[in-house]
Amino acid sequence: MSLKTNGWEIVPNLVDVSDPHFGEYYKRRAQFAQPIFNGQVNDDKRRERNVRLRPQDLVCVKAMVERLMPCLKVSNAVLLRSLAGCSAQKLHYDFDPEALAHLSLVPHGLLIAIEPEGAQLDIGEQRVAIHIPQGGGLVFRGDLLHAGAAYAARNDRIHVYLDSSEFQRQKDRTCSRVARRLPMNKKKIKCN
Repeated sequence: MSLKTNGWEIVPNLVDVSDPHFGEYYKRRAQFAQPIFNGQVNDDKRRERNVRLRPQDLVCVKAMVERLMPCLKVSNAVLLRSLAGCSAQKLHYDFDPEALAHLSLVPHGLLIAIEPEGAQLDIGEQRVAIHIPQGGGLVFRGDLLHAGAAYAARNDRIHVYLDSSEFQRQKDRTCSRVARRLPMNKKKIKCN
């Protein structure tokens, strides 16, 4: 799939997972992750913690951004941990689509799978499950409707913000659709 036509793209082998310290570095930091939203009711099984990318991973991410979206800036990263039995998130946007509509340079997100079994993100109204292989990344537009997947077993992954100089991102804010049956141009957006 293409970033330009679908709003997302898988980047295989984004980071080198052959280093035995790769997973250990991030998993050690995940122990201190704090609960974040999961859906209508937070079951405390989806957590996050700010994290610094390892220098060698940051180099790989910056090279990918330079190749695909040279005007975006690699910003902060968070380690996401889903505990066993974590429910799926409700559908949301990372940024308000109406606020991004006039921009020529839209912010993006990047999800990097660090577990051997990879990671998953559900995309669109139909919640199409997109699998991200270990070491791979899923880069997606900030106005792409998506949801974190449910996980039967614990899963750690990294979410990196790719910021635009045209938009000031607000920390800990996502936008969900209020009226799901309306056409896209008539949907009401609620940000919190």
